[in-house]
Amino acid sequence: MPLEAPTSIQVPASSVRHRALPAVNINVDDGISPDEAALLAVAGNLELRAYRSQLAVSRAQIIEAGILPNPVFSGALELPMAGATEGTSAGYSGGIEWELTALAGRSARRGAAAENQRAVELDIAWQEWQVAAQARATVYDIVALGEALGVAREAESLATQDAERLAEARKTELVTVLDLASARTAAAEAHVRSVDLQNELVSYHLLLVSLLGLAPEAQVRISSETVMPDQLQVPSFEELRAGLRERRIDLLALESGYKSQSLAYRAAVRARIPRMSIGLVEARDTADLITTGLALSIDLPVFDRHQGEIAAQDAGREQLLAEYQARVYQAESDIAALLAELRWIDESEQALQVQEPEQSQLVELLHQGLLSGVVDASDYYSAWTRLYELRLELIAKGQARMHARIKLQSASGVYEFPVAAQGDRE
Repeated sequence: MPLEAPTSIQVPASSVRHRALPAVNINVDDGISPDEAALLAVAGNLELRAYRSQLAVSRAQIIEAGILPNPVFSGALELPMAGATEGTSAGYSGGIEWELTALAGRSARRGAAAENQRAVELDIAWQEWQVAAQARATVYDIVALGEALGVAREAESLATQDAERLAEARKTELVTVLDLASARTAAAEAHVRSVDLQNELVSYHLLLVSLLGLAPEAQVRISSETVMPDQLQVPSFEELRAGLRERRIDLLALESGYKSQSLAYRAAVRARIPRMSIGLVEARDTADLITTGLALSIDLPVFDRHQGEIAAQDAGREQLLAEYQARVYQAESDIAALLAELRWIDESEQALQVQEPEQSQLVELLHQGLLSGVVDASDYYSAWTRLYELRLELIAKGQARMHARIKLQSASGVYEFPVAAQGDRE
């Protein structure tokens, strides 16, 4: 039966908890914050629910690894045929045996299953971290796009009013056709920009709804207190690299996977011992002679010496080691690249912050010149358009910083960086 997604956020009044995320008291009545969205996504995301089903498989593997084989009973009945000598009776034989070598490698197999379960749990926690990070970023995206949409609509409103005034002025030939065309072009471009941002905002709302495991028609309100993060006191590359292998959940999962594979390899090596079964037998022949004794059966390792299983487990162990080393290298490379990206974003944002007031002053002067008839409308609207582009670019820089910050946190295994002091931001 298909699972129906809820149309509203349904959480208990208490907090949702997660091992790798900070505790946050969930209160959806006043809208959700980025951290609330992170925990709600971990709790409600449908893909994560399916991913967690792997835990049941890993627990079953632990049970299976500890189960010993059943004893084996064998028996036979011998009946005298016609022509048998007088005084003969029915003969029988029976015995029970158990595979003694099942004990060899049992502890290694159980250890491998336990480490595999830990690896699965850590891998699930890492997937939850990724979904939580995406939910946080999406909330910030919605906030940034909402701010950008406000700027775009302000520009559209001003451009539309200007176009209407110039249209009236054109009736008395106070302005040229070129002036009116410039105003209408600016208004049309501002309208297109507003529509594009509105559509993008709807897309991010739908993405957030999906991440939270809600139905597409669900409405999610963002907390009004959510603002784009300011500049942060980002640790250095050396600080982020130190302890990376102990912080990154996926690296811990790979480490447990490697331990599990090593124990599985050890169990495979121990399984080279020829299979040996020991038991008790009792028999009575047709002359009514009863015998009892011990039975022993041993496989002769002529062809199968478990070499295939040993090679497979050894190859799996080497593969996990190589993957672990590659993941560490990639994480360190990502940290270095994201630190460089954050520096570039800060530098380019500072340049835009210098340009914005200068461009605003230029627009004001050109507007006065336009009213005096000494400035062409095309020059004014070109500068006016650039002003609003600068304001949108500033919002986009903040959005880009937020994305780079969240990626850096994921790459370094740090959920949140400290906020920079006021003196550090100057």
